[in-house]
Amino acid sequence: MKTVRERLEAATVDGKDVWTAGGADEAQIQALERSLEVRLPPSYRQFLASTGAMNLGGIEVAGIIDGDALDLSGGSAYGETMRARDDFALPPTLLVIQPDGDAPHYIDLASPDSSGEMAVVCFQLNTKSTRAVAQDFEHWLCEWVLPVDAPEA
Repeated sequence: MKTVRERLEAATVDGKDVWTAGGADEAQIQALERSLEVRLPPSYRQFLASTGAMNLGGIEVAGIIDGDALDLSGGSAYGETMRARDDFALPPTLLVIQPDGDAPHYIDLASPDSSGEMAVVCFQLNTKSTRAVAQDFEHWLCEWVLPVDAPEA
């Protein structure tokens, strides 16, 4: 399987509009964890450290922007999560990773497996129900945001 970095490079080569926030340092990742009172899954922590946040052709992946884990602006995982909690009564066990109006996706902070990874779910705003869409953040990122069109050589 291609790595996230390889998939991002391929998207850039293919001419897709790619923006990344730049990696966040460990202190900022820990600040986000403290504010949410949770240990983030390893794959999302790695994404935050290497990429921060991203937008790929209009598909937003929320994270840490400008080295400020508690930024309340759009694109910030903290800001998007706080807004969804206020606007949609989002349960405190969900962290916004894709604030899409049609099908928002979240990390289910209450579902760690033995390695600390957590499922990604779609939270239906009108019914307040969740549906699992990926076993963890890395699989979600590779399947929903950075799919590979052609088989690997």
